[in-house]
Amino acid sequence: MKKISFARNQVLLLGFILLFLGWELAIPSKVYAQTETLTEPTQITVVGMRGTVVTRNLFLRTATPITKLDLIPLDLNRGDGGSVFPAQAIALENISRDETKPNAIAARLKFNLQQTSSGEFTGKLRLSYENGEEAIPVTIKVKDPWFLPLLILVLGTILGVSVSMYRSQGRPRDEILVRVSQLRAQMQEDAEFAEFKSFKSRLDSFLVDVRMALQGERWEDAQNTLAQAELVSNKWIKGREDWSAQLDYYKKIEQRLDGLDENLPFVQGVARGLEDAMRDAPDLESPVKLRDRLQEIAEQVNVYLPLQTQLKELLDLSTQLSEESAQSWQPKIQSLQKQIVNLKPADLAQSAALEAELETAIAEIAEQIARQTDSLSFGINDMEDPRKGSQFRSAVVNLLAPAPSTRTLSWEEQASGANKRLQIFTVTSYVIAIAFLAGAGFSQLYIDKPTFGDNPWKDYFALLAWGFGAEATRDAVTKVVQGWGLPGLK
Repeated sequence: MKKISFARNQVLLLGFILLFLGWELAIPSKVYAQTETLTEPTQITVVGMRGTVVTRNLFLRTATPITKLDLIPLDLNRGDGGSVFPAQAIALENISRDETKPNAIAARLKFNLQQTSSGEFTGKLRLSYENGEEAIPVTIKVKDPWFLPLLILVLGTILGVSVSMYRSQGRPRDEILVRVSQLRAQMQEDAEFAEFKSFKSRLDSFLVDVRMALQGERWEDAQNTLAQAELVSNKWIKGREDWSAQLDYYKKIEQRLDGLDENLPFVQGVARGLEDAMRDAPDLESPVKLRDRLQEIAEQVNVYLPLQTQLKELLDLSTQLSEESAQSWQPKIQSLQKQIVNLKPADLAQSAALEAELETAIAEIAEQIARQTDSLSFGINDMEDPRKGSQFRSAVVNLLAPAPSTRTLSWEEQASGANKRLQIFTVTSYVIAIAFLAGAGFSQLYIDKPTFGDNPWKDYFALLAWGFGAEATRDAVTKVVQGWGLPGLK
């Protein structure tokens, strides 16, 4: 019986133990939670700009009433160890509690970002109270104020736009202007070049075309025209002495024509030939070609001048004839005079026959005068001026002057309204490009980086390089797309 009673007691004891364990397991978890320490948030992260003040709310609950709550300040270290976030910049304020819940308290943490550098700082905040202490992990991310980074980025973009503008417009224009300046200076130092009007006028004409092409921003046309002007200059420099010699010969031919009536077809033809030869000189291969043309004209003059001399001699002799003989010779002399007056350079092939007729007529008149018995009746004054009172004077024909030289018509001035609209469009386009490029870079490099400025050289130089590189990339892509020749993209 005693053994049975003992076994029953053992069973009852085991049942009580199991019952007690079941009761403990059945207690809700919130009962234990109320007795454990609770901190919210469990980790504090602060993100802000240098120079501002950031606050965070903190809740603390412990198993015992909280008294004498205080913050133990500790410096927070930056990742590279080059700087710290000072403990004095962290303060605990606005502590509040509910009298019915002495073990719970709310407070505010103030982080003063005015006394620190940019970067990411990590560490722990230690809160101490009478019966314990709590440590809260803290991460503070500080970046520089937005104004200077934005300014650097805008400057980088403007620099890139300026370089792009200069590379596409300014540089070609400046290179051309430098070459034009060198060319003009070289020609101004050469006094003989100014005398050779055909070379000077041709060069001036090319330079005018270059200036017009620059105004229209047609860089390729300006370069091609300038290359032609340089070819003219080089041609003059290489054969300078020979060109000058031909110019002197040209002046001699002109002097031989000074004593002749400028209305004569032959004189007009020779003058036009001389003008064409000198005008075409810049297009000729060498001074030899000009010499050949001038020599041909000189030979024409050399053939024509003897004819004029013979005609003058014939007219002089005709004044010594008797009235009856003069009337008989009048048709012949007028015929010869008309042929010589109407003679053109292209008709000099007939000069031999005409010269023979003149010589024959002079010989016959001279012989007839010698047979005249009343030759002494001619006065001394008439002998000095045989053509005085002569009825065989050359008839002066007022021919039409050569056609006037043509000149290039000037461009009409653009309307002021269109010019203003073009300027507004150009300025607006660059402003928009700068705004979009700067905005994209600012968002990517500044806004998305909470610790901007922790490495100033790296961060600010990245902004500057981004702005410059973005414009260079945009310009390169634009040129590639324009090279496709698609409508609307030129």
